[in-house]
Amino acid sequence: SNKFKNAAIKQIKALVRNYSEIFNSDSIHSVEEPFSINLSNTIINGRFDLCRKGKKGIEIIDFKTGDEK
Repeated sequence: SNKFKNAAIKQIKALVRNYSEIFNSDSIHSVEEPFSINLSNTIINGRFDLCRKGKKGIEIIDFKTGDEK
């Protein structure tokens, strides 16, 4: 619907405006990087939204969508 499309556009514009330094292509290590962790004999699988090269090493960025609570 138009309501959701407009909300998505608003969120994307705010994200780019507020976090433009994150999107520097020279600092991006990987996007949607899969991971698997064994935690107390339980396998946890997922994906990191963005891995970037920071001043102290690799930084993992997890973008949140939806309404603030």
